[in-house]
Amino acid sequence: MIAKKVIKYTLFFMILVAGLYASSYVLVAPDPGRTSIWMEEYEDEPANSIDAVFIGGSNVFTFFQGVLAWHEKGITVWNYTCQSQRMPETEYMIREARKSQPDALYIIAVNGINSKIDQSIIHFLTDNMRLSKNRISVTEKMCSIGDYKGFEKLEFYIPLIRYHDRWKYLKKRDFHHIYYGVKGANVRKGFLHRSKDESNKYYPTDDKAQLPDDTINCMNRLMDYLEINRINAIFIATPQLVDRVDISCFNAALSLARKRGYDTINLYHHLDDMKLDLNTDYYNMPHTNIHGSIKVTEYIAKYLVEKYGFEDKRNNKEYQSWDIAYDKYKTQYASQGIPEEMLSFSSRDYSVTSPGKVEISEQMDSFVLSWGKSRNASGYRIYRKIAKGKYVLIKETDSDTFEFEDRNIEKNVKYNYIVVPYRIKRNKQVFGAYYVKGTNKYSYISQEQE
Repeated sequence: MIAKKVIKYTLFFMILVAGLYASSYVLVAPDPGRTSIWMEEYEDEPANSIDAVFIGGSNVFTFFQGVLAWHEKGITVWNYTCQSQRMPETEYMIREARKSQPDALYIIAVNGINSKIDQSIIHFLTDNMRLSKNRISVTEKMCSIGDYKGFEKLEFYIPLIRYHDRWKYLKKRDFHHIYYGVKGANVRKGFLHRSKDESNKYYPTDDKAQLPDDTINCMNRLMDYLEINRINAIFIATPQLVDRVDISCFNAALSLARKRGYDTINLYHHLDDMKLDLNTDYYNMPHTNIHGSIKVTEYIAKYLVEKYGFEDKRNNKEYQSWDIAYDKYKTQYASQGIPEEMLSFSSRDYSVTSPGKVEISEQMDSFVLSWGKSRNASGYRIYRKIAKGKYVLIKETDSDTFEFEDRNIEKNVKYNYIVVPYRIKRNKQVFGAYYVKGTNKYSYISQEQE
């Protein structure tokens, strides 16, 4: 009798736990960066198939695009990122990532070194981890730092407590996470579409902050873990446009890593090398848009190949999924913010200067576009995007033409134009700088025409 009751209660408890876990999967609110998708998709990659794993927060998945590094260099780099990632979480993210990629190089962004921790920050990571000893460990660690106890702490183990009322807002995607299939590349609308002048918000400094003892201990524990487990790692600061205090903290973190013998990259020192334009290459202060990301990706990919000798795997059939991911990214997502052929950073030549903003005058049934002269240009390409579609080439001109009339327009439609200068180099077109925001114009119908 007692044995039957034990079995009965055990089964009831197991069903209850399974139900809570399943309901949590559905009810957990997706974070703004869709951490769940990046982490789940990563777990489907073949074991020991990734050259490098990029650990960090939202800065990572805006500054670096793995599919572009693959297309240009044949290397496999995955952004294993968590929205608003904090430095104390780094060790546990590496532990999780190493379950399938133990031999990868780990690129660790230090930008979360000086950020505060609250309940939402902890949820961004723990909600998106599979139930495991590692998830319990990071939950305990972060709750200890945030001083969350009792019922406040329980919600990290049973997310249903926090999200119980979210059933009113459920959508189809909550029941089945749809993968983007682009190897962790960024597909967010702001990243693809926005361009904002942030040049007056950059406060460069080489000062090194005096980090709190807890932060120094956190960094040292992380590096102890790396050394004990013989993990290859590099520490990096991505060039977010934040205040001098934050940048001085990044500098201090990189200095600590160098003293322990680790490679470091301070991208704030390489803005000119990357040709990063603070007027056009960011969509907000902490994040580059797709235009800036192409430049940063090129720099990092080249560094990784030269420093670590990663082999080019583009002709290896075992990696065909990366070719598929690049093609999908190029045609389905990136083309919303940049012409497909310009996504490749080997097709760019920044010695060809920008023709500036396109001016548009509306005629009775057409738009007349005009632009300035570009230095070193062999000609110009005119691209058009209709509403929220993708950029399509509509005309190519020679180097002495600075005007084009687009007669193929419809009424009551929003059009966006960019003019891209090109240069013939080794019998191939390469593209120069251009006004990435584009110029939009809405075609109206007058009452007389109606």
